[in-house]
Amino acid sequence: MFFKKIYLYLFLLFFVSLCPGCESKRIGSNERLYKREAYINFSNKQSKDHFVLEFLGTEVLFGSTRLRIFSSTGDTLYNFTWEVSNYFWKEDSRYLDESQRIQKFWNIFDHTLDESSFSPMSDLKITGLIYSTDEDFARDITSDSTNVGLLLNVQDYCIAFSKKYNKAIRLRAIRKSILKKYNLL
Repeated sequence: MFFKKIYLYLFLLFFVSLCPGCESKRIGSNERLYKREAYINFSNKQSKDHFVLEFLGTEVLFGSTRLRIFSSTGDTLYNFTWEVSNYFWKEDSRYLDESQRIQKFWNIFDHTLDESSFSPMSDLKITGLIYSTDEDFARDITSDSTNVGLLLNVQDYCIAFSKKYNKAIRLRAIRKSILKKYNLL
């Protein structure tokens, strides 16, 4: 157990030294914050919104991430906290050891806000709603061809913005190109 903690510490130390986009600062006695940021035209085409993805915790597999989206005027468009354990499928705990799960998490975390994660909603197929009350939001989002979705590399989630309701919501969605590839569309 002692060597696992040393290995984890060295891995994180090595990761941070190789990760120029990662910002780390103390936020508690032993808690660290790693942050990724991006500026994307999300809620409108005139100004870019500020996306902030943060890791919070002392141990990677027991930490959480927080995704916040701010408009160009500083209004909060979206704020969601997600446990790191949700980044894994059930099979991952069976087939991946601890270091492989940590590596998988950092790979997902590092690429969540990459340009390739954003797609026009016309390229996505909404496969489900998280909350049944989001039906009107989803209808508005799909009716506007200028809307952009942030595809999360965690299962099949997507964040999209409803201009009519001025709110970002989380949906289940998948790229239509993937559905076509497997003759599902």
